[in-house]
Amino acid sequence: MIILCGIPIILEAVIGLVTEFDIKADVLVSLALIASVLIREDFAAGEVAFIMQLGGLLEELTVAKARAGIEKLVHLTPQTARVLTEAGEKTIPEEQVKVGDILQVLPGETVPVNGVITSGQTSVNQATLTWLISGEIIRAVTILVVFCPCALVLATPTTIMAAIGNATKHGFLVREGDALERLASVKKITFDKTGTLTYGTPKVIAVRSILPEWKEEDIYGYCAAAEQLSEHPLGKAVVNCYRQEMKRELLSTGQFEMIPGRGVSCEVDTHTILAGNVDMLRENRINFPADVEKQAEEFLNQGCTMIY
Repeated sequence: MIILCGIPIILEAVIGLVTEFDIKADVLVSLALIASVLIREDFAAGEVAFIMQLGGLLEELTVAKARAGIEKLVHLTPQTARVLTEAGEKTIPEEQVKVGDILQVLPGETVPVNGVITSGQTSVNQATLTWLISGEIIRAVTILVVFCPCALVLATPTTIMAAIGNATKHGFLVREGDALERLASVKKITFDKTGTLTYGTPKVIAVRSILPEWKEEDIYGYCAAAEQLSEHPLGKAVVNCYRQEMKRELLSTGQFEMIPGRGVSCEVDTHTILAGNVDMLRENRINFPADVEKQAEEFLNQGCTMIY
């Protein structure tokens, strides 16, 4: 056992000292092994060597498991592009995009290839979510393990990495093991965004018109037309429900604009359409009677989300 597990540790320690003067756990363990052999404590030397090698093996397995899970999530991103042709819109693989093709990128989507903006206005997030693919968490755990030749070799890193790998399988990304430790003391959790605690498929349950000259089905149609270019889950729900319930084609839109934190604005059938939250309408000097606000409050108390 000493020869099988101990010699690789001693070799790593010697190579690190000679080539880079790198003092790490292998050096301490090597000293412990040599000292144990000199005092004829062969069992202790073999035990230390075996535990160190077993810990290294478990570390590699759990790290590889977590890395594989993260890679799967990264590859879930659709590698496609939406090309506009004379025959209409066509979705093709990213690698098939040619120079000169005109692409349509909706709000919230990833820009598939480099290009020049020909129409429309928006903002592009060019930041890099580096920690997700850089492997820094793996480096952090590796440093923790190699500098702690004790119970941490088998206990804490193995548990944390196994938990991170298991959570990744279920679509949860955990940046650091400390987050898991803090989670044990959490008593209350506040959730945000539609779909967090539901099936993730919101639907339209009511449409109301506050003006007698506008029918509810007309309001429904204008809202669906305005939301057809939106990537917001609620916007998609309006479009899908309208198509299923009304069995009609959506009206064409122009001058579409996504207003962050407010909603969307566009031109539909010579009308200017605003669809979003109440702050958006108030900023455009559109106010509601008291009875309308009371109706809206009743829906909000039922857990609904309003689109004005």
